[in-house]
Amino acid sequence: MDLLFGGKVIESDTEADTYPLFTFTPSTSGKYTIRPKMVACTASQCEYHVHVVEEVAK
Repeated sequence: MDLLFGGKVIESDTEADTYPLFTFTPSTSGKYTIRPKMVACTASQCEYHVHVVEEVAK
């Protein structure tokens, strides 16, 4: 799984496991893109889930 900003990969999980994961806190606002990669999927159908958590300013 890759995280892109401005068309460039800024974070990546390339491990050959079934659970790509990373934690990222942006320092710049803007449009970020998540690019999933099914590296270790051997099933006829694979799926992925993305969780985005936003901290609300107090």
